[in-house]
Amino acid sequence: MTSLPITFQVGEKQFTDNISTNDIVPVTHINIDNDYKIYYSNDLAFANMVFKKNTNLTLSVLASLSNKKLETLEDYKFAVQCYLTTFSKMILKKIPIEWSEFKNYISCQIPFENNLIDVNIIVKEEVKPDEEFEFAPKKFININNSEPNEIWNNTLNELTSLDLNFVGKI
Repeated sequence: MTSLPITFQVGEKQFTDNISTNDIVPVTHINIDNDYKIYYSNDLAFANMVFKKNTNLTLSVLASLSNKKLETLEDYKFAVQCYLTTFSKMILKKIPIEWSEFKNYISCQIPFENNLIDVNIIVKEEVKPDEEFEFAPKKFININNSEPNEIWNNTLNELTSLDLNFVGKI
């Protein structure tokens, strides 16, 4: 049996004790503790996604995303970010957008774990259709004299920080 020495202080008094590592319970649940908002962009639009507060994350999926055993809180947080990034990129690839007819926005909800993800694709203000240009790509071409890049950028941009709630110990 391995034990870890710990020292803690209450007021002016300092206490020392040992904790048996056999008593440590591994992480059993991870929840997203706030609405986690991320976005991607291309020449025509922004896509923002909101992973909802209290979404339970599947530990086996997180473990499969890592080449090493998840042992620290940072390992878990990195695995969660990889999971959310991978899933969000899959969503962007699966949402059918007919760019030649894109005008203003697309909103939908996608099932994810025990919750839903809000997905919003919103045309950029500078290429928003008007009386002269009915569709965003036509306005982009007129402004920039080139075809728009309709491929989503590969960079994840966070609108809020990712806060996680862990049940169990590392």
